[in-house]
Amino acid sequence: MNKDVNSTLPVVLIKLLGSAFDSLDIMPPSQSDLSFSENYTEFVILTILNSAEDVSLTMLRTLTYIIESDPLNSCKFLPKIISLFIFMLKKASPIVLNELFKFLEIIVYKCKIDFVPLLPKLTEILKSYLDI
Repeated sequence: MNKDVNSTLPVVLIKLLGSAFDSLDIMPPSQSDLSFSENYTEFVILTILNSAEDVSLTMLRTLTYIIESDPLNSCKFLPKIISLFIFMLKKASPIVLNELFKFLEIIVYKCKIDFVPLLPKLTEILKSYLDI
């Protein structure tokens, strides 16, 4: 690059980005920010559940990441999410099964108490994968 391009690049970037980096939020979150976070989690999960045409590994991975990052606000969706896991477990290949069990492990770890009532639903299908 020549010197003219190097000297104009910062100016062009500032014009492009505007004031995007002018301020930083250093205040602790307020109560309204926390309720927005709760609504945001609910919005994202509902959007995924309502817009997905078919259950996929990517969808379940995304839902697992959401539960992992916000278990408190996402646990109310566990019954629906676990029923999607059950559906996928019934038709998955061995490679996909391995991933599904990893995701379930994360969900159980993050939502222990909320997961317990769902165990009867999973018990039957999990028995077929246990070597006992």
